[in-house]
Order: sequence, then structure tokens, then C-alpha cells
Amino acid sequence: MSTYPIHQMRNVSIIILLVAGTLALFSGCSQTNTDYTQQDFGNLVWKPDGSGMYGLFEKQLITVATDAYIIGVFDQTGALTGTVTTSDKAINPDFFLDPSATHAVVQLGANLYRVDLPSGNQTLITTKVRLFVASPDLHYAIVTPSPDGLPVRTISVLDLWSATPREVKKWDVAGVSDNSGIWMKNGTFGLTVNNGALQVNVFDTLGRLVDSVLNAEQVFHNGNYLAATDDFYFRTGASGIDRFNFTTRARDHVFTGEAADNFDVSADGRILAVKTPSGISVLNTKTLAKSFVTNDAIYWGVFLAPAGDKLAYIHQQSSTIRDVHVLNFTSP
Repeated sequence: MSTYPIHQMRNVSIIILLVAGTLALFSGCSQTNTDYTQQDFGNLVWKPDGSGMYGLFEKQLITVATDAYIIGVFDQTGALTGTVTTSDKAINPDFFLDPSATHAVVQLGANLYRVDLPSGNQTLITTKVRLFVASPDLHYAIVTPSPDGLPVRTISVLDLWSATPREVKKWDVAGVSDNSGIWMKNGTFGLTVNNGALQVNVFDTLGRLVDSVLNAEQVFHNGNYLAATDDFYFRTGASGIDRFNFTTRARDHVFTGEAADNFDVSADGRILAVKTPSGISVLNTKTLAKSFVTNDAIYWGVFLAPAGDKLAYIHQQSSTIRDVHVLNFTSP
């Protein structure tokens, strides 16, 4: 059974978005650690140059009866440097950035938005959908208008580069996991489906099934595709992490022994970092040599910096407060 650390337990998800040059936007909006009683995280994403992180988190303020959903800016040490309140609750923890990190496609409430990061302006794309994945250039978004939990769901491909976003194709797929979605090569994407057994089905933007990886599961923060090597990292139906190469069709086990709660792979494919019940370990993906990093009150998550020399995780500061910790490590 898949685990979704925040939104399954409390139906709260959070996104963090950080860009250089946005501190002026966030100035005056920051909260200190003395004015809230609860803080949860749903995601962290490192800035491409490793100088900080993006994310979205939730705070419950002493002076406010309802939760506040906040876009936050974190530096490379995990310190919060600025915040701004979002227009709606973030139901889906995933968000997707363009290569320049100036625009993002995110889901807020049941609606899909394009966000201009320097200004913070949000443009509505479409309503009443769940976002699965967007292409790295934000040309396409894969969504469903079907409610969560339906045995058969409609998959829709949206072209976001049109003057008005348009639907390229829609079709029905059985057994789609709520929080799956990974972009792959040549305009293809994977969705985790369960038709008696878990597998990742790969479709193109015209709705054609072009490949499948059996006994595989890719869900939120448990799947990586590396275009440079054509390698796909995913959880198996058991407790391990496998690697499948779409070019050679070779498949191998890269992590066994414990259930993987979350994992991440460095941009160059050199390092695999895994969060398990016993803590966080890092592996050399070529030699499979492994080093234990920490078990310091980890609430969930492991997020590798682009250079593969440090990682972040969500730390349990107190019974209701979680913060971001960052550690340096040496590759095994």
C-alpha cells in the first residue's frame, strides 16, 4: 500500500516555490516561529543551482481560526527567508517548473493555475481537475476531471502553449492511482495503474499506450526518470526500489531490505537517497555501496540537492511543528 505522508493523514498538501529575485515580493509577509501553533509540509524542491528550495507549507496561526496556506522561500540551510499567502488550499503536493524557473504549473483547490514566479501572479488554466504531471517545458499538463477513487478515470492532455489552453486528447484508463504521474522522453508520460497488480503504463500525448513496466509503482515522491540515461527508478510491489532502462530493457534491484517511504535520485543519476522507517541512507547507483546518513526525528521525505552533496528532509521539531533540515554527506 502506498503512503502519502501529509495529504492522506490530514488531507492537507503543501507546495514550496522559490526563485531568485522574489524576496522583494515576500518581504513583509514573513511569520516568525512565535505566532503559529502548527506547521506541515507537503513538498520541497531544490532550486536548479542548489542555492535554496521551493515549497508550499501550511501554518495554523494563533490569531486566525483557519489554516493559512503559504508559499515559502528557503535558503540552502533550510531557513525560511520569506512567505506569501496563496489564493487557495493546495490539494495536490506536486508542482512543475519551466527550465528558467520563472513559471510553474500547480493545482490550487480543484483548479489548475500557471504562476508567474517573479510577480506571484496566478492565471487560471482550467477548473475541477486533478493534476498528474506537466512536461518540463510546461507545454503539456496531464489532468483528470474524474473524482478520486473512481475505478475508471478520464485522462486529459492539455496544450498550455495555445493562446487559450486546449484539450489535445482525452480517453479513459482503469485503475489510475491518485498521485501518480511522471514525464518521460519524446512526449511520453507514465501513470501508475492497478488492474490486479501494480504497473506503470506509458502513454503519448495522443493517448496511445506505448510501453509498460510491470510490478512497478510511481507515486508522489517515489519515482524518478533520468532523460540522460533513460533510466526509470520506481518502487516494486514489495519493499524494494528497481531501475529499468527503456533503451536496453535491463532491470535491476538498487535497494532492498526495508520499505522505502520516499526516495530521490540526483540529477546526474549518481546518488540514490532513500527514507525508510530506520532513517535516511544514500547509495552509489553504480556500485550500490550504501551509507547511513541520519535518523534524527525525520517526519518524512528526502530531497537531494542538484550537486548530490547534500539533502533536505522534513524534521519533527515538536508535536505539531515540522521544519526543514539540510545535511551534507559524502558519496559512498
